[in-house]
Parts: sequence; structure tokens; C-alpha cells
Amino acid sequence: MEEEGKQLLARAGVGEGITVIRKADMKYRGQTHEITVSLPLGNLGDQEEEIVNRFKDAYRELYAEANEEMEIETLNWRVIVQGPEPVLQLKSTEESGFNPTEKATRNVYFGEWIDTPVYEREQLFAGVQLKGPAIIEERESTVVVPPAFLVTLDRSHNIILERKVTDQEVSTDAQQSTTRI
Repeated sequence: MEEEGKQLLARAGVGEGITVIRKADMKYRGQTHEITVSLPLGNLGDQEEEIVNRFKDAYRELYAEANEEMEIETLNWRVIVQGPEPVLQLKSTEESGFNPTEKATRNVYFGEWIDTPVYEREQLFAGVQLKGPAIIEERESTVVVPPAFLVTLDRSHNIILERKVTDQEVSTDAQQSTTRI
């Protein structure tokens, strides 16, 4: 299993920083609940005593004492082969002063029928502000913006919906909510 995991990572272009973690689900014979035990690296056939001691140590940690006489069962063997954690580079852009162009208008029901502008997400730039109602479309999803919301795009192109507070309402943090998409 370990070699198969390393081969999969190699085909994905990961050559360095590979970590192998071995675990087993073990219990005393007759018990219904198993515990997960970390296993040593190397040939496990040569390390039976070490594996038993690790199980008993983990059992003592959970239940205060281990039984030295009961037979131990291993139910599942697991191998985790992982590459290094990738460094993510989020796309960030400067804010733009351009106003987006409507792609279309649709009649949408928000308690009443409202002509609603439709925008293509690819055409929206950082810093853009749109008043709901609006629809923002892209290949993977569609965002429907109700009339009571303001839309902005941040520098990482997250869509931020903020509920607008009317003049009649008292402005408090509890009445304003922000959602990142």
C-alpha cells in the first residue's frame, strides 16, 4: 500500500517531502469498540512487540489500564502517503473604476416580479459595487442577489454580499450581515 501511494504521488509530480503514516484499528477480542493506534515504520512483522505496546499505551491513555492477558485483534490497517502541503497563491488584483456591463435583464420574483440585471462574473473587477437585485453568472454557479443587498468584489475576487440597512432602521452591527462567496 505504501509503495502504491508513493507511485501515485510520483505520477502527480510530487518527488520530495513525502510522508508516510501508518495506523491500525485495534481492540481486545470480544470488545465492540476499537481504537486507532499509530504504527512504526519498517517491516511490521519484525515489530509485533512494539505494536502491542503501542496498543496497550493507547488503551491505558483512554481507559486508565490495559489488560495484559486478553488477546488483541487488528481490524483495519491504514497507510497514508502524503506530499508536502502546497503553497497557495491567491490571485489578487487592483481595484478598477470600470462599471460592469449588463449581459441581459431577467424578470425575477422577489415577492414581486422585478426586472433584474444579469452580469457575467468574468466581467466584474475588484472594487465593483452592484445594488441588488442582480444575478451574477459564471460557468460553475449563479449568484442571486436579493433587492436588500449590496455586492462588492474584493481583490481576491470573492463576491461579498452585504445587507443594506434602510433609513428607517436603526443601524447596528446585529442588523448588518456580510456573506463571502
